[in-house]
Amino acid sequence: MKNRIAAIDIFRALTMLLMIFVNDLWTLQDIPQWLEHTAAGEDGMGLADVVFPMFLFIVGLSIPFAQKARIKKGDDRAKILAHILMRSLALVVMVIFLFIRNLSATVIPSLSLPMSIVGTFAIMYPLGYSLDNMSLMAL
Repeated sequence: MKNRIAAIDIFRALTMLLMIFVNDLWTLQDIPQWLEHTAAGEDGMGLADVVFPMFLFIVGLSIPFAQKARIKKGDDRAKILAHILMRSLALVVMVIFLFIRNLSATVIPSLSLPMSIVGTFAIMYPLGYSLDNMSLMAL
């Protein structure tokens, strides 16, 4: 593929490798403490505590490049937003199914979660609230 930024691809590959590695640490014995998660009451970080923030960073870094590529292919912003929403909904349904492990029982939360979010935004918008306001009020 042309026009790819090698540093992003290398960092993504390293992050995925580390995710697989730290997810398997629980099966090992007598490993160095710096590889494990740091306990909640302790002050510090282990390698396993750093991997998920690395993943979030690389995802956030990759999103603008992916959107730019889709716009370059001719997609408009509405089509990109619809694609993001459908993909997000599919991921939510898959995660719910992984926890419930029953297809028919997955339907109810899969429908109620998006409907409650849409309903919440429908009430917030006319009242002049934004996600920033709600986040600050939660503090």
